[in-house]
Amino acid sequence: MGLAIDHATVAETISVENIVEIHRILMASATNQHVAGVIRTEQNWIGGNNHNPCNADFVPPISIVVASSKDSYVLNDLEFGVTPT
Repeated sequence: MGLAIDHATVAETISVENIVEIHRILMASATNQHVAGVIRTEQNWIGGNNHNPCNADFVPPISIVVASSKDSYVLNDLEFGVTPT
């Protein structure tokens, strides 16, 4: 988290590129490092089973929605006063 804060405090704006770079650095030594700095293109979920999201603890938006509106998420966060501190 400190890395994200450090990056965000020096950036003039928080962009998708900033978020992807932070993710790349944080995941570089993970066992699934192949996903480091990559915006997903397939649906995923946390919990449940490997076949479907039934009983999952969390199901994020589908990748098409994320890909088509990723810049909007960053813009909305900034518009609502989410600023690096």
